[in-house]
Amino acid sequence: MRLIILISIAALLKVNAFGVFSFNSRYTTRIAVEPYVVEIASDEKVETLVTYDELERLSIELAKAARIILISDGEKNAKELDGKDENRVGISLKTGVRTALVLQHRDDNKYNLEVLTSELEHSSMRTLRRLTGNREYESGDLNAELDKIVKNTITAYSGDFGDLSKELNKRVEARVGGLSGKDVNDVKEEIEDQYQNWMKDFLGADYKFFKGDDKFHALRYGKGAHDLVNMRTLKN
Repeated sequence: MRLIILISIAALLKVNAFGVFSFNSRYTTRIAVEPYVVEIASDEKVETLVTYDELERLSIELAKAARIILISDGEKNAKELDGKDENRVGISLKTGVRTALVLQHRDDNKYNLEVLTSELEHSSMRTLRRLTGNREYESGDLNAELDKIVKNTITAYSGDFGDLSKELNKRVEARVGGLSGKDVNDVKEEIEDQYQNWMKDFLGADYKFFKGDDKFHALRYGKGAHDLVNMRTLKN
């Protein structure tokens, strides 16, 4: 009965009833395909992308050293440290300090080492309380150790300038020339490839502690339990 109805309708519309599905398929394919429009990356766009990439790298440098101190402190002051070898520990530390770096960058490049230390300590304590299962976990030595890490890492990163903002601008300018004038999607892929290669070279055996996808993880307490929340990168 349905076939007869379909044929009758097709006859009224003067179309091939047995070709309706193929016609719809062709029509669907045709309207779904859109021409790709090339967007050439301006110097300003490339500078923005490279700047956030540099901040991402600096956050990893800080988080790598902080992770070692964090685990050492936990093993010294807690009976059990569950999950210390998971990549979310390193990624959580990186996320916290990266957020602080990005916010300071957006505030006219006013980098404050005390704020960075405070954020790193906050992320470390939050992570330690999750790993130990002790919401009241405290450490008297952690802040001083993290303060040394921030100062030593920033000093090493800043090089001859001795100024984080100037060194960051110098590194960005050195990379922009080779990326400007290309399709913006190609630029993003190239920056990502450079970032992944840098991570493997810099982290070495510690790469597994920071390897993740495009979502970055932060740790926090949920309702009555520890849970994991996803935070996307703060990139334009």
